[in-house]
Parts: sequence; structure tokens; C-alpha cells
Amino acid sequence: NSPICMTTTFEKLVTNIGGIDFPTDLISKRNQLKGITVKLTDVHPEKADPRATRMFDPGFEIGDWKGYPVGLSATEYNSGQYNKKYFAEMGYIIKDGAAYITRPYDLFLYEEVCFLKAEAMQRNFAPGDAKTEYEKGIRASFETWDVAGYADKYLTSTEKNLAGTSANFEDLSGAGNTALEKIITQKYIAAFPDVAMESWSDKRRLNLPRFDVLIHR
Repeated sequence: NSPICMTTTFEKLVTNIGGIDFPTDLISKRNQLKGITVKLTDVHPEKADPRATRMFDPGFEIGDWKGYPVGLSATEYNSGQYNKKYFAEMGYIIKDGAAYITRPYDLFLYEEVCFLKAEAMQRNFAPGDAKTEYEKGIRASFETWDVAGYADKYLTSTEKNLAGTSANFEDLSGAGNTALEKIITQKYIAAFPDVAMESWSDKRRLNLPRFDVLIHR
């Protein structure tokens, strides 16, 4: 089966944000039953959102953890350089080395409710504290991905992803780092992969979060 790869868009949103060191013990779940040992290479960010490294494994052929670029020409897509086996792949849908076809799918998450409330409060559509709901959403998402122990450090970090967005709600320094950009960025990460279709609505109505643009050639 062809792997489902991490995109450069996702990679840029989860790189550095939260200030959590990248785990160097990642393995490719696709290789577990194949007797293949492919170790993580040094091609990965120094820091990454801890949920992202739960979602995506190192590329099962080489061991790089990097995003697959969008907007390539047909020639580029067919070249060896862009073979999908060289890019980080979604290990979440792999179990015991095979496709996890029977896994449960999420349709609506509590964390999404929190981020919807945070947006409504931040935009003065509803009373309440946007920061409280924002942080509740992140903590719930960290629980979902079994990385709750990192939440406190993550929420206080002012380290920014490659779009300029930090996790600390009160850190508004620099471009790409408004409260609304934080909320929608976190909503996108938390909804991934099953509820990621919500991101299309957010992108159309708010032009958020920051995406790499597909260029047809």
C-alpha cells in the first residue's frame, strides 16, 4: 500500500511550536513485521509538536522525517527524489506492520468544541474567556494522543513554528501569531487526521491556518 505522507504544510505548522525536543527513538510501524530495520536519520526538526511524532513515523525506506511537497509537476512526482517512501508517513493508520483498516474513526472531538468556543469568544460572538477554552482544547488533544505530560511546557512556550505561530496564548509577538491564528492552527492539528475536513471550511472563511499553496503546472 502507498503510504499517506506528511505534507510540508503540516510539517511547518508542527515544527518548533511548543519547544518539545524531537524524540529520537521513532520507528516505522510499517516495518515491524517485515524484519526491516530503518533507523531515524538526522533529517528531522530539533523540536516538534509531540502529537505530530505520534501521528507520523519516519519514512519507511530511508528514515527521514520530513514533509512531502505539494504543487509538483508530473515529472517531479514520478522522479525517485519524490517517491513517497522517503517521507514521513502516517503511522497512526499502521498497526503491527499492516494497514489498520478496522481502527475507530473520529467524527467530532471534544477538543474541537473547545476551539470553536475559543474562536467565538475571541471574536466577541459569545461571552467567556478564549484563553481558557484554547488551553482546554490543547490539553484534551494531548490526552487524545497520550502526550499529556508535555502540555504544561507546550502551553508556556513562545517558540514559534515556521508560520510564526507559538502555542502560548499571551505571546502575540511577530507576524502569524495572533490569537485567532493560534486557535485555528491548534484546531487543525487537533482535528488531524479524521476531522481534518473542517480545515477546508476554516481556510475558506478565515484563510487560516497557513498552508503551502498548490500550484498547477
